[in-house]
Amino acid sequence: MIGQEEVQNAIYRILHSFVRAGRVHKLILLHGPNGSAKSSLVGCIQRALEDYSRKEEGAVYRFNWIFPNERLVKGSIGFGDKVAGGQAVESYAHLEGEQIDARLTCEMKDHPLFLIPRGERQRILVEHTRPAADFQLSQGVVEGELCHKCRQIYAALLQSYNGDVLKVLRHVQVERFYLSRRYMIGAVTVEPQMSVDADYTPTTARSPPTRATERCPERCRTSPCTSRTGRWWRVTAACSSFPICSSALSNTTSICSAPSRPASRG
Repeated sequence: MIGQEEVQNAIYRILHSFVRAGRVHKLILLHGPNGSAKSSLVGCIQRALEDYSRKEEGAVYRFNWIFPNERLVKGSIGFGDKVAGGQAVESYAHLEGEQIDARLTCEMKDHPLFLIPRGERQRILVEHTRPAADFQLSQGVVEGELCHKCRQIYAALLQSYNGDVLKVLRHVQVERFYLSRRYMIGAVTVEPQMSVDADYTPTTARSPPTRATERCPERCRTSPCTSRTGRWWRVTAACSSFPICSSALSNTTSICSAPSRPASRG
């Protein structure tokens, strides 16, 4: 994209810091008038990431947990050591679909290197990587840990195999994946929605309200309050340009984002 070089350089520096840290710890906010190339810049980055992930130097990987069925492996829930024919099992990664009882994916797309204990991982990386001008080892790969879900699976398998890490790794299937805007893998565009901030929260610790609605006792013109058995609940409307009106009922408060109207006399 031609133009906005200063903005592009600033984004590049932020992304470079993400690479060094190995994690995304900030949000990038692009703001400006219509036609200032905000969406175009994001689209260029997404297309570049898609293209780079299909190249050899841009390969990215994820892993799945594979549990074979009982007919294939002696034991229960895929925790056996030998297949039904008596042969030793080296890996479950290449089993066919009908031979698998469960295939659990990692939604966080953790790096497969996280499956190696941290001390052993650091030793392997130091021995087999040579930092250079065009390559820098990410601290996230060196110090990273599994997500909560994968950590629980890893711990359960490790306990089942009496601490044998190699037997745990038999359940791991590593696969390469590609970023795709069309299939929303690694790159997703969320279009603006109407009233995306509309929500309601209870003002007391009682059970959630029903869908029945009533008008606020202060006779708000819009935004009816949600009521259940005379107890009022706060409604947060999308528009905040109106003053706030409130009324106390049964030790609770009703708050509506609408102007109050004085009660008629007589």
